[in-house]
Amino acid sequence: MSITTVRCPINDTVVSRIVDFEGGVARVICPSFDAATGECRVKRRALEGGRLSQLLERVADRTLDTRSPLCAMLH
Repeated sequence: MSITTVRCPINDTVVSRIVDFEGGVARVICPSFDAATGECRVKRRALEGGRLSQLLERVADRTLDTRSPLCAMLH
């Protein structure tokens, strides 16, 4: 297992990921990550807003093709 740090495009902070030997993400360490659901709290709040807030969140996340509240750091 190894720990990698990456910049999260959603909340613009450094997020730690624990990666297993096969390259899969075993755990995400981020204050906005909800481990019970695998969702990002920041993305969930944006999806609860109006259409403009949803569009702006997807543009900031560079995920215009999806409306998922899932954490982008899981991939």
